[in-house]
Amino acid sequence: MKASVRYFSGTGNSWRIASACAQRFTAAGYETDVESIRRGNPPDPAADVAGFCFPVHALDIPRNAFSYLRGIPAATKSVPAILLVTGGDPDNCGWALANGARLLSERGYRVKVADLAPMPDNWTPFHSAPDRATAARIIEQGVEKTGNLISRFLAGDTRIKPISLRKFGAVGSILMRTLFHKRGVYKLWTLFETGTRCDGCGLCARICPTGSIRIDAGKPVWSSSCVQCMRCFNYCPRRAIHQLEPLLHGSRHNAYRLPGFSPAAEE
Repeated sequence: MKASVRYFSGTGNSWRIASACAQRFTAAGYETDVESIRRGNPPDPAADVAGFCFPVHALDIPRNAFSYLRGIPAATKSVPAILLVTGGDPDNCGWALANGARLLSERGYRVKVADLAPMPDNWTPFHSAPDRATAARIIEQGVEKTGNLISRFLAGDTRIKPISLRKFGAVGSILMRTLFHKRGVYKLWTLFETGTRCDGCGLCARICPTGSIRIDAGKPVWSSSCVQCMRCFNYCPRRAIHQLEPLLHGSRHNAYRLPGFSPAAEE
């Protein structure tokens, strides 16, 4: 039996949950492969089950996850799948699961379980990441929930979490999602800048999972393929990257780096 797991991760949350999926599949006797969607590879055509894991970006999956799911070849057989998204608020995953499940269904995957695994929020330009102890507790909860969901999936259960708009309400959620996915994600990259602390080390360009950063005259320059995953912002060793700094004071916030996650090794 074979299991394929595909994921996208900025600061490690979805990588951790995808890894937990793979570990559970392996423990259940599956030959398992796990890989970032950056490489563009679809799940193994011979896989008996498939897993997918993406972060929630403004109440939906990231645009590169949309592109990936639309582009994978149709499954040659009906493959049961589990779809997990990661986010800081389990009651605020919006359309991420619904849209992901719809796209997978169009490609021949039967999504049996779709739910959110709680993980620390990494949107640190806007608010501070939790302290290490709090983050560790949240990560533990996310991994434990993932294990339970995989067990239910392997037992043949069906659980599809419905669209969740509790935090901002229907109108507020529609507005947020529309502003980000139709406008903001195509403009926010222009708001990244570096302060005087930037020493031109180039780490941000080397670890960017979408290849959206180049170094020009010793400074990073972003491009429109940026999906706002916040890897560069959180992993800059000098905390030199800013976005709306005068308004949000992101450089004063705790950075978020998932313990055990190595962006350079992962990519």
